[in-house]
Amino acid sequence: MSALSQPTRHRCFQLLVERGQASAGELAEALGTPANLLSSHLSILSAARLVTSVREGRSIRYSPDKARLADLISYLVSMASA
Repeated sequence: MSALSQPTRHRCFQLLVERGQASAGELAEALGTPANLLSSHLSILSAARLVTSVREGRSIRYSPDKARLADLISYLVSMASA
């Protein structure tokens, strides 16, 4: 959960969930964030296993990890009903 506590990371993850996938450049442009800063955010999201990445030529496409997203949703639902 701490990986999503920072506003830029949270918005980055939200965009990936909405779009399904995006390159780092597309995310940086949408967020108005410098690419080098966004790279560190994506590394943290990757380390938390919230996003996966696939290299396509010279760019990397990021996607939300759907299994991890389902776990996160289940956790939030359980917290809401406690």
